[in-house]
Amino acid sequence: MRATLFTEYSFKVLLYLARKGELLATVNEIARECLVPKNHLLKVIQNLIHSGFIATVRGKYGGIHLARAPDLIKLGDVARQTGMNLDELECFDTDGRECPFELDCKLKHVIHNARRSYMAEMDKYTLKYIL
Repeated sequence: MRATLFTEYSFKVLLYLARKGELLATVNEIARECLVPKNHLLKVIQNLIHSGFIATVRGKYGGIHLARAPDLIKLGDVARQTGMNLDELECFDTDGRECPFELDCKLKHVIHNARRSYMAEMDKYTLKYIL
């Protein structure tokens, strides 16, 4: 299981916004304070908006804020929506590659259970918990 930079940056953005409370933040501010390159940040923010974690306010005094309270944002949901890669093994590959041990291998079952346990643990916590 591997968290991507995209996932890490998403957590940083959400944590920063949660700490700001109801105050709006700008992309430049978030990039500076979270030490995230602006070009990466724009993609992260777009995904977080699309996933319903953050919202924007347009206009001269606009900015970005959490779309819901920190106690309603599960860390597991963020991980899932930001592409946390839990399927790196060929066992889970759907590109047609075949494993010579597929018929009698229990590794896929073990990894599936481990992945489920990992995400169940992430689901126990909300953004509010890590504030």
